[in-house]
Amino acid sequence: MKQPSQNFENLHGMKIHQWIGTEMAVDIGPPVVWTDDSIKYLQLFDLDIHFSDNTLEHFVSRLDEDCNYYGFHKEQAESPLVSIDAEDSDFLRIRTLPELPVGVIDQVEYDQDDHKQITALTIYVESRAVKLWSGFIDCVDDQFKIIKPEDFILIKVEEVYPGFYSGAQKAAPAEKQR
Repeated sequence: MKQPSQNFENLHGMKIHQWIGTEMAVDIGPPVVWTDDSIKYLQLFDLDIHFSDNTLEHFVSRLDEDCNYYGFHKEQAESPLVSIDAEDSDFLRIRTLPELPVGVIDQVEYDQDDHKQITALTIYVESRAVKLWSGFIDCVDDQFKIIKPEDFILIKVEEVYPGFYSGAQKAAPAEKQR
């Protein structure tokens, strides 16, 4: 059931200036694979949302089955994420996420499971839905599988999906570019 989030209600009306995340490769290879046409999600370890008033919110997704602690959480960031290019063998890279919309947050919704854990968030940015899931992209025998909930953040924006901003690797189809 979707409902306005009590934990995330302070986001309503905030103006997003920038998104920065620690991206995790969908396949650590070799070679390292950042995106695949069959994957409609960007996979992140954590996410910073920077606002026009110079504040930020730090998001994580955690899974601790022994303590029944999982899903989305906001945590105090020790310091803001700063973009760092990945080496060829790295499977993590910190980068700005220009494929995600900026502007005023119109609304925040969340999904809870039977244990009242937040497993999905939808942040509406000037009417564009940014959907975040607690999940993981697993690659087994060159096949990708989505596992939910999990320790990571999967992001999709409406019908436009992130992940194509990986430099020279791939370009988004022309109708999906902004």
